[in-house]
Amino acid sequence: GLYVMASDRIGAACDAIRPGWNGDTFEGGSASSLAARLEDLRRVLDLVAQRRNEIVADARERLSIDQMAAAFSAAFYQAIGVAPARQ
Repeated sequence: GLYVMASDRIGAACDAIRPGWNGDTFEGGSASSLAARLEDLRRVLDLVAQRRNEIVADARERLSIDQMAAAFSAAFYQAIGVAPARQ
């Protein structure tokens, strides 16, 4: 239920963060980029607090342990160039 700020250098940020909804990314290594995102957040902080329950429900639906494990497994098999074994 917390608004997340993450560097664009964090690989999972693009999967977990929906900009303006549950967080935002900033340019890694750029203090001015982080400052701009924090200023954006300051403007919408009340709205974020009001929709906290919706943000939590969305995260639980999109980012469950099972979904994350499946995504990690798929990325692993893609990286090694092997199709996963059929069960």
